[in-house]
Amino acid sequence: KGSSFVVCIPTRSCAIHYSQSSMEMIIQKIKEKKLRALVVDDDRANLKVIMNYLLQAGVAEVQTARDGLEASVKYLKAIHDKKPFQLVTMDFNMEVMNGKEALRIIRKYERENDIDPCIAFMISGISTDKDVDEYLDPKTEYKVHYYLRKPVIYTRLIECLANEFGK
Repeated sequence: KGSSFVVCIPTRSCAIHYSQSSMEMIIQKIKEKKLRALVVDDDRANLKVIMNYLLQAGVAEVQTARDGLEASVKYLKAIHDKKPFQLVTMDFNMEVMNGKEALRIIRKYERENDIDPCIAFMISGISTDKDVDEYLDPKTEYKVHYYLRKPVIYTRLIECLANEFGK
């Protein structure tokens, strides 16, 4: 009936192991920052999982979008409403507009309007090593800070959030 494979893709590591008390301190620091996040994925189950992970990690507000176009509109509206997102998780492969195109629009708007860039996570289950290197290259038009492979693992997400917001 076919074969199953597990592929491990090396990514930028933020793999630090925390004790329970350290984890609680990190979550408290994240809560104090009152972060707003936009989670973008065309799969409802993935949206729900990532949204719940972020809320458990102390993110104050999480909004969702089902494709890159909807995400771009929500992101720009949030800036206009003076309620910007500090964090965006973006699925790479979506209908209507993919994650790379959406981040290209977001980054262009940030540059043109002298806005601090949000922390961006690219999330995918099908990316190659070359794709990951491209996502994480700071010279790209759609600068991504972290790459997470599906299925997203809570502790990996927390480690990356701690690296950005847990200080």
